Amino acid sequence: YESAGSYPVVCKVTDDGNPNLSSPESEVTCNVEATNRAPEVENPGPQFARVGDQVMLQIEAIDPDGDALSYDATGLPSGLAIGATTGEITGTVAAGAQSGLVTVTVTDDGLPVSESESVPFPFTINSDPVIDPIDPLDGTPRELLEVTITATDVDGDDLSLSMEDGPDGSTFVDNNDGTGLFQWTPQIQQIGQDLGDVRFTVVDNSPAQGSNVQDVPATALACGSAGRTLLP
Repeated sequence: YESAGSYPVVCKVTDDGNPNLSSPESEVTCNVEATNRAPEVENPGPQFARVGDQVMLQIEAIDPDGDALSYDATGLPSGLAIGATTGEITGTVAAGAQSGLVTVTVTDDGLPVSESESVPFPFTINSDPVIDPIDPLDGTPRELLEVTITATDVDGDDLSLSMEDGPDGSTFVDNNDGTGLFQWTPQIQQIGQDLGDVRFTVVDNSPAQGSNVQDVPATALACGSAGRTLLP
């Protein structure tokens, strides 16, 4: 490309006779045309999103010859598209979108023939973790209630569990294996109180973090394990 231009060439023909005879020198001009160079595309690297996320991802590309560029992509998750002239991937990740390999191809309009460059990168759609259904937290005063909370993640991500708004005297321990232990020994004075709901939250460790919650009512029962009525 850098050698494009016109070059004068001097030609002279000599035979191998005795004596050697040569033709007169003749000058000709050689024209070297520039070749079209391919676009240069920056790979954006691994991408992560959740269903319902709005995506705005700019594919960065330049053409060393200053040619106009067009963009195309294959393997985009459902709901996303690339601007043919802007190179920006936009849209909202649709339900049912799948993870996969995206390939973006950038093509110039150079002469004598157009050139293209492609970059592949993984696009991961993260699913929210799920907490297994939890029965109402009905506790008997002065008796320990223990409930194991279990969560799962179809993507196999590590999970963290936590508790909010637990009744007085309750504790929660995350076992760091997708389970946690709720413990509560209700007190007699809690009978008849509106203890509200206990919120359990699970969060995964994906870059496109997924989460879920479950609200469970807590009640201090007025009847003890022996059938005795307990008064506050």
